[in-house]
Amino acid sequence: MKNCSPASGTCAFGNFISDDSKPDLEALGLQAPDLQIAFGQGSNTLTVAQFSARGPTNEPARVYARRLGERAIVVVETNLLGAWRAQANEFRDSHLVSLAEAVTTAIGVRGQDQFTLLSTNGHWQILPGDTPADSGMVSNLLSMLTGMPIVQFVKTSFRSPTWPVMAWPRPRSNIR
Repeated sequence: MKNCSPASGTCAFGNFISDDSKPDLEALGLQAPDLQIAFGQGSNTLTVAQFSARGPTNEPARVYARRLGERAIVVVETNLLGAWRAQANEFRDSHLVSLAEAVTTAIGVRGQDQFTLLSTNGHWQILPGDTPADSGMVSNLLSMLTGMPIVQFVKTSFRSPTWPVMAWPRPRSNIR
């Protein structure tokens, strides 16, 4: 296998094993694969790669693999599959806020005070009042917000029936 990574989105197979019309998938660990990766575009599945938990005898660094719908069975290197075995949270954006400072032109703040920071031609103003803002402080605020790492994902969806209904208090501060 030349390349198999989440970043590239591709898997190239190597070391051809079998082109049998009815391979023994159970014996190769592919009847119920240890790992299956489906690549799609929109609602269409482009290809599905399946990987077993074991490979040829005396080759612990390799596993059997196949492309679903094709007869060929191949052997691939396991070290290239490590990133794909990660939990879903490993693929999530680990920052609370992701935005580009260059395209952010307005920041609404609700807290002890309510105001908007508005950028016009690279200069920040505080509204209401049309008062010039300290560009360094605005830049620091944006850097702090975009650099704030998520420490733990507590809940993915608030619509889950298994999660108790939360009576979230009204926020003391709101930045939009």
